[in-house]
Amino acid sequence: MMSDEIKDMRAQIKNNIVQLIDKKEYGKADQLFNQYIAIVQDDCEIYGVQATSLLTRDMIDDAKRLIETGLFVDKNNFDLLYQLGYIYEMEKSQELSWQFYLKAKDAASNHMQKKLVEKVLRRLQPITEISIDKNAVNKRKIAFFVKTGMDSFLGNIVVGLSSDYEVKKVVVTNFKQIEIEMLEADICWFEWCDELIIFASKLLLAKERKIICRLHSYEAFTDLPQQVDWNTVNTLICDVAHIRDVVIKNIDIDQNKIVLIPVGVDTEQFVFRERKRGFNIAYIGYINYKKGPMLLIHFIHALVQKDPRYKLHICGEFQDQRYILYFQQMIREMKLENNISYTGRVKDVNEWLEDKDYILSTSLLEGQHLTVMEGMCKGIKPIIHNFVGAKQVYNEQYVWNTLDEAVKMVRTASYKSEEYRKYIVDNYSNSRQLERINGVLRSFEEEKKSRDFLISQPLVTVAITNYNYKQHLKRAIQSVLDQTYDNIEIMIIDDCSTDGSIELIQKYEQKYPNVRSIVHKKNSGSAVLSIQESIQQACGEFLLYLSADDYLANPKVINEFLQELSSNLELDYVFGNLQIVNEVEEPTGVWTYQQYNINEVVKNTFVRGGSGVLPVTAGLYRMSFYRKNNLSWYDDKENRVAGDTLNSLIYIKNGFKYKYLDKNMICYRHHAKNMTYDIRSRVKSIISVLEYIIANFSEEIYFDEIPWKELKGNSYRQATKLYLITVHYMNLFRYYNTNEFKPWDGSSISVSDEEIKSYTEPLALKVKEYLDASLKTDSRYLTEIQSMKMEIEKIFGK
Repeated sequence: MMSDEIKDMRAQIKNNIVQLIDKKEYGKADQLFNQYIAIVQDDCEIYGVQATSLLTRDMIDDAKRLIETGLFVDKNNFDLLYQLGYIYEMEKSQELSWQFYLKAKDAASNHMQKKLVEKVLRRLQPITEISIDKNAVNKRKIAFFVKTGMDSFLGNIVVGLSSDYEVKKVVVTNFKQIEIEMLEADICWFEWCDELIIFASKLLLAKERKIICRLHSYEAFTDLPQQVDWNTVNTLICDVAHIRDVVIKNIDIDQNKIVLIPVGVDTEQFVFRERKRGFNIAYIGYINYKKGPMLLIHFIHALVQKDPRYKLHICGEFQDQRYILYFQQMIREMKLENNISYTGRVKDVNEWLEDKDYILSTSLLEGQHLTVMEGMCKGIKPIIHNFVGAKQVYNEQYVWNTLDEAVKMVRTASYKSEEYRKYIVDNYSNSRQLERINGVLRSFEEEKKSRDFLISQPLVTVAITNYNYKQHLKRAIQSVLDQTYDNIEIMIIDDCSTDGSIELIQKYEQKYPNVRSIVHKKNSGSAVLSIQESIQQACGEFLLYLSADDYLANPKVINEFLQELSSNLELDYVFGNLQIVNEVEEPTGVWTYQQYNINEVVKNTFVRGGSGVLPVTAGLYRMSFYRKNNLSWYDDKENRVAGDTLNSLIYIKNGFKYKYLDKNMICYRHHAKNMTYDIRSRVKSIISVLEYIIANFSEEIYFDEIPWKELKGNSYRQATKLYLITVHYMNLFRYYNTNEFKPWDGSSISVSDEEIKSYTEPLALKVKEYLDASLKTDSRYLTEIQSMKMEIEKIFGK
């Protein structure tokens, strides 16, 4: 037990500290505090007292660090928790303030303390719109580990993640701290690749936690990364590509673990204004060998030779006396006494930059060079020496190799303040950084959900559509029964077959409890009704369509599709290639696809004359896509050939998310009953697809080579759009009317000229429709339109 004498001594010292603070003798109070905690490290009260002193002096970050150190001594200390809640409230970090006030309420030791916190919570609740119960549960915990004074890049990340996670910044003063805090955290973020991650990565506990390490730039050139056990680290974040490349060369790590996330710039902190060429050059940072001190001097000297009004303003510190001596000598030798001013470190960089016209970098190597980016946010023009990696971080027009180039950039090149700020906002803002970090964190959640998902074995419905394919039906059914994935419902929909298919289906139903059928009493005339019924009546969470004349390419198809859907819970659909086979199942070719984005799907479908590039009957669906969008399979009676293409566009219009696997998944049997050769139906289907695109997507997508923004006036733009659509229809008309069309397998078709004329007339009518519409809007394409009209009239007459 502590003796009364020691208690009295402690009380006296603390009283002396309080008296010094009251007298505003902060220097003496700080000195006495440091002496006290060097001896007594378990007294939370003194941390609270000193934190109050720091807050009085607006030293908020120092106060936070001190409180967090005190909370390591006692994580349930009411005064420290309340103070931290107050600090975050003043910083308008509502989620964090709410979180720590709640903890203070739980830690309250008497009625008065509890009432005090409840009063604060009632005041904050309308702002946060969050109930106590909601905050108290279900939030994953993230602990940020960092050494004292090394947390300058963390502030916005901690605040930004606090809405969705329970966050804690751990300022580490001893290694035992790491192990204790890791026990409570779900995700452990180590801000630097230093001794902290080296220690943590080798703990047994590391294998049970998600661990993120962020490596900035200096660590890449030390032996620290080689000492980390990268097997236990889930993600390594590098700021820039050139530092990542150094890391990859030096350490043994799975490159899939590395992600590029540039450090975010607080674009709101740096006030923008439009600027123009001036004479004040700003340099911010340490003066040491890495910063190119000789270039710094020679650059301003070269400018002054052109105009003595130029002045270099240095904000920063000299790393040691050697650089001071060099600067003093060169300033004197080059007679630059009136052209260089030295400020030292400043508290408010935004204010210091306000009257500056250029922001300079002369470094040999940087990560991002954040001070340059901060200057660009204010609209200040960057003058960046081509340090290693500079052109990977910045636009080339901001980078120089020689002093002559740098001088030219200042004196003669253009000055575009809005462009400089926009470059940072678009590429390096805090919001962009947070978006990418959230992507990493979501991947952890999705990985967990994926494991749970596959363990649960969700039901997959395979819908086999059949009409008089008895000779192939058994092969289709058996390919599903042979799948390595077990939980499959086979739903066979028969469109009133007359070839004995129904009797075969009934035998499978009797033998296999997971096989069921829907039999139409009347033939519907197409597969549309069967597909619609598949969507309506599928019991599974997932659905795969299969025509009875086709079959699954191997026993792992369902499992491979599910692996993709389970690893990305945002996906609605996964598809693969079609292996083409003949009547006796001999391979004759492969239809391969690509991972097109939405605009590419629309454009390619349009350019190819309605021929689809996104197959929507060759993969596995998540049934929730249909349900949440109230969708089924759309039936356009005029579209018998390209119904899948039309539906792919409808799905895209409803936010369809899909992924392509470059694997042969379904065997497509090519035979005489396929509808590939029906030209009349093909032409009608082309029109159906193209008209849907024209009505539902911008011309900037399917005619993306046209500089639409340069077409002044709505009538000019609309006439151009209509004219281009006319040309597209005209080219399709010429292709089919000259009997050039060949089936995809290269075989020939015997069609008379009169039949061709009859089949292609709908295309000719579309040409005339859009020609007339274009002329009514604007007459600038009159000559071209008259020429196409004459060509059509020559074939069909007036």
